[in-house]
Amino acid sequence: MKRFIRVFLFIILALVGVFSGWQLGQFLSTNFSIPLNPNLVNGLTAGVCGAIGIALAPILAQTMFLLGSWLVRAVHQMSLGDVILGFTGLILGLLVAYLINLAADIERIPIVGVYLPAVLAVLSAYIGLTLFLSRREEFSNILAGGGIFSRSRERSKRTDHRFLLDTNVIIDGRIADVLKSGILDGTVIIPSFVLAELQYVADSTDAIRRARGRRGLEVLNRIQKESPVKINILEAKSSGDPVDQRLLKLGKSLGASLITNDFNLAQIARLQGLPIINLNDLANALKPVVLPGEEITITVIKEGKESDQGVGYLDDGTMVVIENGKQLIGETVSAMVTSILQTSAGRMIFGRKNEHS
Repeated sequence: MKRFIRVFLFIILALVGVFSGWQLGQFLSTNFSIPLNPNLVNGLTAGVCGAIGIALAPILAQTMFLLGSWLVRAVHQMSLGDVILGFTGLILGLLVAYLINLAADIERIPIVGVYLPAVLAVLSAYIGLTLFLSRREEFSNILAGGGIFSRSRERSKRTDHRFLLDTNVIIDGRIADVLKSGILDGTVIIPSFVLAELQYVADSTDAIRRARGRRGLEVLNRIQKESPVKINILEAKSSGDPVDQRLLKLGKSLGASLITNDFNLAQIARLQGLPIINLNDLANALKPVVLPGEEITITVIKEGKESDQGVGYLDDGTMVVIENGKQLIGETVSAMVTSILQTSAGRMIFGRKNEHS
C-alpha cells in the first residue's frame, strides 16, 4: 500500500507540476516581454515545476505516513463521543468550505485558484474538528450528563495503558505473579526482538545462560496462560541497534511504560523521559517496613564481608548484617535494628544482638 501511494503521488505531483508550470509560462509570456518563443517558455516552466513536484513526492508521502500513524494513535486514545464529535466537525468544516467556494468562485483566481479550494477545505476541516472537540464538555452536558462522552472516555483511560517487558524482567520471573495479581491494567507488549534474544540465550552453549533463557521462555508461557491482562507479541523491524536502545525507541513511539529490573536501563530511560516501572523498587515497596530500634528474630547462616559480621535473611529475602555475629553462625537470635540501607538493588538491614534476649 505504501509503495502504491508513493507511485501515485509521484505521478500526480509530476502532472500537477507540469500543468502548473505550463500555466505559469503562459502567464509570463502574456504579461511580460520575454525574448523567447512562448512554447519554449511554457516548456521550461513546465519542466522546472514538474521536477519540483517529483522532488516533493517522497517528502509528501513520508509526511502522509507519519500523519496517518499519528491519527491512528490519536483516534485509538479517544472516546466514542470524541470520535463522533470530531467526525461531525470535520464534515461540517468541509461543507462550509464547499459553500464558500460556491459563493465566492475562488477558482477564477489566476494560477493559484485551482488549488485554493483544497487549501480552504483542509483549513475549514481543521477548524471544525478542533472547535467541536474543544466543546466536548458542553455537548456532554446537553446529552444527559455525559452518556458515551464520559463513560467511554473513562473506560478508554482504564484500558489504554501499555507496558513493555525487557528480557531481564522476563527471566527474573516475578513479573508473572505481578501480572496475575491484576494490579496492572492495560496491554502488555513483548517485542519480537526480545523473544529472539530469549531464544538466543536459551540456545547458548553456556549451561547457566541456557537455563536462564529456558526459564524466561517458561515464564512467557505462564504469562500467556495465567495473566488476566492482554498480551501482545509485537512484530518489530530488525535493526543493528542493541536490544535496550530498541526498547527505548519502541517505548517512545508507542507511549508505553517500560517494566524492567535493570538499574542502568531504568536510569537511561528516565533521562529520556520514558515512564519506568522498576520491579526491584516495586518489590522493595511491598516488603514489611522495619525501623531502627525494632527487634527482629534472625538466623545467622554465614560470615559477613567485614570481620566479626554475621549474615542472615528475613523471610522476604532481605539481608540482615549482625555486628559481632561471626560467632553466632548457626544460631537464631533476637537482634535490634540499628540502620537500614535502601537502594534500587534491594534493602539491607544492619543490627546487633539484643543482649537482654
